[in-house]
Amino acid sequence: MLNPNQIENEIKNKMDLIYLLLKTYNLRISEILMMQGNQIRGGKFIFVKGVKGSQNVIIRESRIVGMCALFVSKPSDFVFEGITYSKVYNWLEKYHSTEILSRANYHNRSVTHSYRHANANLCESEEEATLILNHKNTKSQEYYYKK
Repeated sequence: MLNPNQIENEIKNKMDLIYLLLKTYNLRISEILMMQGNQIRGGKFIFVKGVKGSQNVIIRESRIVGMCALFVSKPSDFVFEGITYSKVYNWLEKYHSTEILSRANYHNRSVTHSYRHANANLCESEEEATLILNHKNTKSQEYYYKK
């Protein structure tokens, strides 16, 4: 049984990992929160199932794979068990609000989605934005890519 400090530390570690996945891999929050132990393949990579017209994403960074593996004990376990969208939203607003607000505009007010917008805006073409956002076709990212 975990004591309250251990529980708080585990939640902080999970939130830090969610932040990293949002910012680095342009994943949707639903893709992250739905990740299960059976998506961690042999401790080598994570196969993230794309939703809402996104392609699947493979995460190969060993540090991230290892951290995710720590949070599951069986294949059916959710990696981020007990973490809800509202908890992520509130945590990001509390610890990363300056970063989020600096990128916010009328198109991307969503806290968890703002990372996708910011990364798409770094792209030089719609094709690049499609790859960055993991979309299956170029029409999908028109909302994000405004050049």
